[in-house]
Amino acid sequence: MERVDIAVAGGGMVGSCLAVGLAGIGARVALVERRPIARLAESDGRGSAISAASQRLLHGLGLWTALAPDAQPIREIRVADGGAFLHFNHDELDEGPLGWIVENAAIRRALARALSRSSVHVADGVR
Repeated sequence: MERVDIAVAGGGMVGSCLAVGLAGIGARVALVERRPIARLAESDGRGSAISAASQRLLHGLGLWTALAPDAQPIREIRVADGGAFLHFNHDELDEGPLGWIVENAAIRRALARALSRSSVHVADGVR
């Protein structure tokens, strides 16, 4: 393996985003993951709520275009705690949805494609 500037331990959503982002600014990056990267994209039935700020981060990494067709906007949030209630509505903002719901497998597939196009050295299946 070549010398790298940064080794990222763990190829989940956070580690893969970090590796793609660091490679995008010119760092020599190795991503070390115990599972094969292809298996990370398998569906486990879970999804994530992506905040507007996280959506901008994913857009900056070049991932949002691939995720947008699978993303469902969050237009309202209602919070109840005992007798207290909060209601947030995207119509009260000029910035679009409050966030998005995206299946984790869709995020991981987009990350796997981004990793394959990047300069990140992926060492997967490492025990």
